[in-house]
Amino acid sequence: MTAVALDSPGFTAVPPTTVTAEFPPGRVIDLPTPYGTPVCDARPQPAAARLTVVRAGGVRSRCAPRWLPTHCS
Repeated sequence: MTAVALDSPGFTAVPPTTVTAEFPPGRVIDLPTPYGTPVCDARPQPAAARLTVVRAGGVRSRCAPRWLPTHCS
């Protein structure tokens, strides 16, 4: 993983935080992620993590974990 950000209508967007981490498959990881100013008149859901990952072969992709809504654009 090379970057992480919160994607939620309940917070203003902030740039992704640069991280350098490797996680083995099948584990639950708590990864500190900064978030923007709360938007009090918006619902916090749906929320997702915006991740930038390096896959086998060096291909980078942005994705949301499969158990969260994939509303990230």
